[in-house]
Amino acid sequence: MRYYPIFLDVRGRPAVVVGGGKVAERKVRKLLRAGARVRVICPELTPGLARLAAAGRIRVSRRRYRNIELGRPRVKRRSPLLVFAATNDPAAQRAVWKDAADAGALVNLADSAEGSDFIVPASFTRGDLHIAVSTSGTNPGLARFLRQRLAAELGKGKRQNAKGKGQK
Repeated sequence: MRYYPIFLDVRGRPAVVVGGGKVAERKVRKLLRAGARVRVICPELTPGLARLAAAGRIRVSRRRYRNIELGRPRVKRRSPLLVFAATNDPAAQRAVWKDAADAGALVNLADSAEGSDFIVPASFTRGDLHIAVSTSGTNPGLARFLRQRLAAELGKGKRQNAKGKGQK
């Protein structure tokens, strides 16, 4: 087993997403639902990310990623807890990985499970129930299929409330 399964409390914690495309937007939205303080670094944003920025839900640096943007390891309040590299530029991905490591942050490379400190499983939420499915990054399509299947099954019949008692 390569990965240690964990549900991480990111409320109020800083997270950086480098990239402004669809993958970046999905990561940003999940981070926001979990209560993280999100900063996006990218010259161009999806319309959804632009709306989040206009509403003040995320901070945006509208430019290409520059080295040493992730803070210094000795200045904890400036260093993010999590960093997501979701660009189409392999050089930028490598730079983000190096800088995140130097800053003491955990990094997820959208294009490389092998180069990441953590992976993001396929997941869904029903109230307080949160289910995550992972193939350790080897088969994201299978994980997505299983997530959809489980979500559909749990959507049928009784649903669980916060105390585990069935309700119709």
